[in-house]
Amino acid sequence: MINRMHPVSHRPMSNKRFLGLPRIGFFDCLSFLAPLLRFLEIDLVGRLYLTEILLAAVLPFLFARYGRRLSEPLPRVAIVLLLLWLFAQVITDLVRGSHFEDYARGWAMIGFTLINFCSVYLLLRGYPKRLVLFAAGAALGGLIAYYVAPDDYSIAHPWKFGYGSTVTWSLVLLAVAVTSRKHSMRMLPATVLLGTAVLNMYMGSRAVGGVVFLAGCYLAAQSMWGKRSSLRRLRPPQLVFLGLVAVFGAWSALQVYEYSVSAGWLGEDARQKY
Repeated sequence: MINRMHPVSHRPMSNKRFLGLPRIGFFDCLSFLAPLLRFLEIDLVGRLYLTEILLAAVLPFLFARYGRRLSEPLPRVAIVLLLLWLFAQVITDLVRGSHFEDYARGWAMIGFTLINFCSVYLLLRGYPKRLVLFAAGAALGGLIAYYVAPDDYSIAHPWKFGYGSTVTWSLVLLAVAVTSRKHSMRMLPATVLLGTAVLNMYMGSRAVGGVVFLAGCYLAAQSMWGKRSSLRRLRPPQLVFLGLVAVFGAWSALQVYEYSVSAGWLGEDARQKY
């Protein structure tokens, strides 16, 4: 009677927490360490970073566990484009008769780009915690690289090729941390990203500023029409409005940048480049 009323569970205890703390697995640690170690590099068929070698080494294990994810539309298109890039580069080098050192370095770069993309996608897809760890590792790794192994570019342009990525990642992580505790602040990530885009543009990092600006606009649209909204679920008037906002925002950002550079607010170097 007692056993029927109060059955004893023989199921193992949940392994999600240990001593009240979230359990960190091997792939979680890898998500943080891989971008953290990018300040270490090896001179082998060009400059290879330890991050690239590490991601290539774990790809077989990631593929064995999560390989089916590469058949999803996004990675499938990316892989096809990367293979076309590699094929075009091979044909170009063969036609031009490039030297071994040149084409070996170019082929290795494209090959590692393909391998690293697959590894990162399999590692982070569907795991928000790993994504946050990866961003934190990238932020810290960029800062270490700037102080431990600076190159000529980071010395000449410390924000663009040095600590700028660390500041950008840190601001994004701060917005994520605050929003996860206060769900009412849905517009905060978009606001932080748009502000970070302005900061990068001001500091001369136009490419990063453009990418962060697009990400901020996307998050702003999500906060307006719901966190789970997608382009397929938006009605035609909403799509038209979103397109107009994107075009107007890009045009406004370009006008502000042109005026700021022409007026000399961003420095003589930015004015000459413009």
